Amino acid sequence: MIFGFEDEQCEKAWEMKQEFKKYAKTDGMDYLAFDKLILYCRLINSQQASPALEDRFRKAMGWQAYHIEGDAKSQDGKIIEIKVSILDSVNLTPNIRQVRLFENIDSYYVFIIDKNNKLRVYKLTYRQMEHEVELSGWSCTHPRDGKNGELKSKEYNVTFQDNWNELYKIDSRPFRKTIKRSVDMFV
Repeated sequence: MIFGFEDEQCEKAWEMKQEFKKYAKTDGMDYLAFDKLILYCRLINSQQASPALEDRFRKAMGWQAYHIEGDAKSQDGKIIEIKVSILDSVNLTPNIRQVRLFENIDSYYVFIIDKNNKLRVYKLTYRQMEHEVELSGWSCTHPRDGKNGELKSKEYNVTFQDNWNELYKIDSRPFRKTIKRSVDMFV
């Protein structure tokens, strides 16, 4: 038994992860149904899962890849940062990592996938995200060093607050049209 799972369950999860990895190398993540992509992302670490999901959301919304600052550029030229938080039976509170306030971001889109694979979407302006960083105590992920080791910039952590539902939650129905997946995934 590992982490409360029977050996058979662990073995099946390992086999699924290997199958997903093989599939991803040959066909890419774009061809993986969204529910399968979520399952795969639950089997890998967040440093691998978040970019895969961010890429899917970016493409689904028709946003252009833009890696100078942020993750994407919208059709109207706005710079967008995409953040993803996947919840499970252990990780119950959404956390957003590597918020870079030194970048010129117009909007932050935060996608939260709960333990039942329900998707919630939040949109924050730069000023709103800056306020949330302040409320989170300016908690720093890690500094980025300048040429001579001086502190150049910081990446912050933000902890999701209950009032986000009333302040920042947006209608996720537009995502239903762009991500091929059953309606029960969206709340």
